[in-house]
Amino acid sequence: MSTPITRERVSVVVINDNSILCFLGVDPKDKTEYYFLPGGGIEPNESLADCGRREALEETGYRVNVLEKTHLKKEYPFHWDGKDYWSITHFFRAELADSFKPAGIVDDIEYNKGPRWIPLINLDKSFSYTPEILEAIKALL
Repeated sequence: MSTPITRERVSVVVINDNSILCFLGVDPKDKTEYYFLPGGGIEPNESLADCGRREALEETGYRVNVLEKTHLKKEYPFHWDGKDYWSITHFFRAELADSFKPAGIVDDIEYNKGPRWIPLINLDKSFSYTPEILEAIKALL
């Protein structure tokens, strides 16, 4: 087994009407489907909150306000696109910046199959693939 690639990133937890904002992602290599929180890698000179705002807009089409005092950091392994990663993720609670509108089409990376609102009652089922992600979501509810 090779040494995992370390990746520091941000994810945001956005709740509206008892549902959580995510997007459907499909692993390019093995075609496994996952519901992902909006988030991604931090760009040079970008604050954690700015990263969360940018990633939410790029991946879901929703503008969000990041609640910086809710910061929670988790580290965990993740396998994606045939590679092993060690994810260092900064989680934040965030709120919609605009009034709610149904999810639209997003022009993002190919593996992003579009935004979804998952009912909170399906949280365990939808995010059980990584216990640390599920723990972070529940801590930020």
